[in-house]
Amino acid sequence: MTYAVLFVFCIVFLELFLFLGLRNEVMAIMRRSREALRVLMTTDLDDSEKESFMRRESVLMLKAAGMFTAKFAIIFGVLYLLYLLAVSAFPDLQDEILDNLVSPAVIAILTVATLCYAWARNAIRKQL
Repeated sequence: MTYAVLFVFCIVFLELFLFLGLRNEVMAIMRRSREALRVLMTTDLDDSEKESFMRRESVLMLKAAGMFTAKFAIIFGVLYLLYLLAVSAFPDLQDEILDNLVSPAVIAILTVATLCYAWARNAIRKQL
């Protein structure tokens, strides 16, 4: 029963991760970082132009990091509410859930199961 509850947590995490577009946020931050490094290394621009670009990009990266953090906080808030719901429905599972959350074997099993779910989800979406 505990594994089923934890697997539901993993599915909810994955679905919220995809729904909120966290992958796009990470890619945007990485893209901005690469662009900033490219500008920093170029010899075509003088120092004042580089400084202006870096100030502008740092503000945009700070906004992107804030958005990423806010979306991650939403995900963890939903997962915590789901945990509270599961514990209120099955009070005897509380200690077992918490113990399994830090078990390397359980983490590995849930990771593989979530990857299988993601693969199946992707295959079904391609069929539709």
